[in-house]
Amino acid sequence: MQIFFSENTMSLKSKCETSVLLPKANFDSYVVLAMAVLKERTIQVLEYDENVMHEVLAHYNKIPDEPSIVDNESAICGGIPAIQLYLDKRYPVPALLPGDYKSIGRRFSLCQILLRSYSKVFQSYFVTGDKKRLLKENLKLAKNLNEVCSIESMQFKDESPTIIEAVFMSVFIHLEESGINLSKFKAYSGFSLYMNKVMKSQYYDKCKIQLDRYREEPPFYKKEGFCLNDFLDAA
Repeated sequence: MQIFFSENTMSLKSKCETSVLLPKANFDSYVVLAMAVLKERTIQVLEYDENVMHEVLAHYNKIPDEPSIVDNESAICGGIPAIQLYLDKRYPVPALLPGDYKSIGRRFSLCQILLRSYSKVFQSYFVTGDKKRLLKENLKLAKNLNEVCSIESMQFKDESPTIIEAVFMSVFIHLEESGINLSKFKAYSGFSLYMNKVMKSQYYDKCKIQLDRYREEPPFYKKEGFCLNDFLDAA
């Protein structure tokens, strides 16, 4: 596991905000956003198309090609586990991996299984655009998880959501944005109940509000007064 810290980051940095850098068509992006939201941080979102951004900035190696955050004047990337570790150390309450060492181990293992399973399904969809296959694969995962929803690691509590909820927030936001009919999941009562609890939570709404707010504005690099040289000098 590698955590990258840089004391000289982009001009996005603020001691009062956590900036969340989200490459589009990347399942992990919304997981990172959800983790920051669960920490009750003031968030600045930067969602970008890697192909477009690479034309402008990639050769300067300033914009990462994976979801990351800029927090307290440091850039943190290296994948979901690295960002989770940083956030739990920097902002311990509420914990993304709460409980004793056994609970932490079980939740971490479940998180890794979920990330591998859902990332594979969604990354395939981002390439092919096949909605029928996306629904089929998600229904298959819902069926497998239907009984798992009763275990402690997936007992969603609105006052203390965990990294598991962050993963599923990403799942449900992506499904909604893909136009998938979520009523199809009612056949799996345990999973459907869990899905409804997560989607009705304040944190899920906050994730969507952050994305909508960012998307209503032009990208930062298209705003009036943006100067690439000044941006790179400040980075």
